[in-house]
Amino acid sequence: MRSADIGVRDRTRTTDVLDRLHQEMLTELDQALQQEEPLELKARVTAVLRTAVQLRDDLTTRLREARTENDRDRLRGALDQVNVAISLLAAVEYPMVGIQRKSLETAREVLESVKFS
Repeated sequence: MRSADIGVRDRTRTTDVLDRLHQEMLTELDQALQQEEPLELKARVTAVLRTAVQLRDDLTTRLREARTENDRDRLRGALDQVNVAISLLAAVEYPMVGIQRKSLETAREVLESVKFS
C-alpha cells in the first residue's frame, strides 16, 4: 500500500471519529433542550461538555498532525467553533444566575455548523 493511500485511510478514520463525537453532542444537546428539570438539564450539559472537550482535544491532535495547509485551515476552523461551543456550554454549566437556555441553544447552533471535511 502506498503512503498516500494510508493518509487517505487515516483521514477517513479521523473524520468518522469526529463525525461520531459531533453527532453525539448534537443528540445530547437536543435532549438537554427538552429538559425542564434543572438537575437533569445540568447532567446532560455536563455530558455534552465532556464530549466537546474530547472533540476539542482530538481536533488539536489532528491539527498538529495535519500535512497540508488546507487540512490545517479546515481543522482550525472546526476547532475555533468547538471552542466557542465549549465557552457557551460552560456558561450553562456554571451560570451566574439561573440556567442559561439561550447559551445552550446557541452552542447547539454553533456545533451544528461545524464541518470536518
